[in-house]
Amino acid sequence: MYEPTSDVSTCIKKLALFPVVENGILTESLSPNKTFRVLFRKDNEKTILEIWNVTGLFYSLNVTDFHGTVYDDPATTARSIVWSSDEKRFLYLAEKKEKSVKYFDELRGEDDIKKCLENYLYKEDFGEILTPKREPVIFIFEMDNKLLYKVKNITEDLVPTYVSFADRFGNSLLFAGLKRDSFKRGLIYCFNRNFSIYLLKELDLEKALKIEDKNSKDQQKNEEEERKVEKSTSQPVKISNDNEIGMFPSISPNFSKVVYLFSPPRITHAFVFGMKLLELTQIDIN
Repeated sequence: MYEPTSDVSTCIKKLALFPVVENGILTESLSPNKTFRVLFRKDNEKTILEIWNVTGLFYSLNVTDFHGTVYDDPATTARSIVWSSDEKRFLYLAEKKEKSVKYFDELRGEDDIKKCLENYLYKEDFGEILTPKREPVIFIFEMDNKLLYKVKNITEDLVPTYVSFADRFGNSLLFAGLKRDSFKRGLIYCFNRNFSIYLLKELDLEKALKIEDKNSKDQQKNEEEERKVEKSTSQPVKISNDNEIGMFPSISPNFSKVVYLFSPPRITHAFVFGMKLLELTQIDIN
């Protein structure tokens, strides 16, 4: 026979969080100390960036006008959202978004006509489950000023993948760069492309600009005001060997070592891979 106990704590337990069902979440991440939770949520045609803390919603931003799809596939990133150790910044990859001009828009010059015609040109993407991704851009969100920036240092001939911070404060980047060629091909099942490991020591950041209304007379002035003053001439430096493919870099918690997979070029699919360890303190990138 069951005998009720007077100790209520043995049969009633407090839930850590109130159980709720959340809809539309595309990807999410907790900060290193679990102080913040960041997620991207699909709301009809909009993509919303949400930042939560222990008290509730800390900040939200409609990023639809800033970029396209957020990258979260294993061919281009190990983590869709990457935090700096001090929780002051986080980064992610997203599809570049160009201002489009349609036939029924006001065409005010040769540039508008060119952009209008480009809407109907075939644009090759990475194929397979990465369709329609083709132009990844690195975005960085700063927690203190609640602003979203895009990294400008990446040269046009490189496609950044597997991006992470290379220092505690998020002032440098480590990534695997794919040399851009005329035919992108698939990356999911045949990923031994012309990849190398790069280190970017100084960031050149530009505030993510909202696409202005076509009738705005102050568009150029607004864009100039939105630009961040921070400037840099730093370019990514290759730290892997010239005679190898370097992929999937990972940095140690103390930011002193980098490990990555490598293989000789022109190996069929992913047939042979080895692992290399680099000491960042012993690399001369000047």
